[in-house]
Amino acid sequence: MKQELLYFKNWSRHGLNNLLVIPRNLTNTIIKSYHESVFSGHFGITKTLAKLKQKYYWPTIIKDTTNFIKTCISCQMIKNPIGKGRGLLQPIPLLSGKPIQRLTFDYLGPLPTSRGKKYLIVATCNATKMAFAKAVTNATEQQQ
Repeated sequence: MKQELLYFKNWSRHGLNNLLVIPRNLTNTIIKSYHESVFSGHFGITKTLAKLKQKYYWPTIIKDTTNFIKTCISCQMIKNPIGKGRGLLQPIPLLSGKPIQRLTFDYLGPLPTSRGKKYLIVATCNATKMAFAKAVTNATEQQQ
């Protein structure tokens, strides 16, 4: 104990370290300050633990840090974005055949509206590469 603070003596490759023992009620505050500070930028578990272990000790430091980071909303939003991911474009082999025998469909939008029609449905003939487009109001409903 030094100045009423409890230290844990730890040997590392850098020699003897005096690590400040953190009471249970302050562990989340310490983890948060290291994980969410401007200088850390939401480091992952390994980097955050490495920084914490340089100065602090408590028996459940690994478990607490892991749980804190796995439940960090900002980290989850970045690592697991909501919504459908973009698909990878793949070339479609040109098949010999008659025009309009095989069509490929896609849609574009939302675009600036023209009479309320914000999307384009595009059909492309695989044989001739001719494209047909129709402006539609909605990309999810069946159009007439």
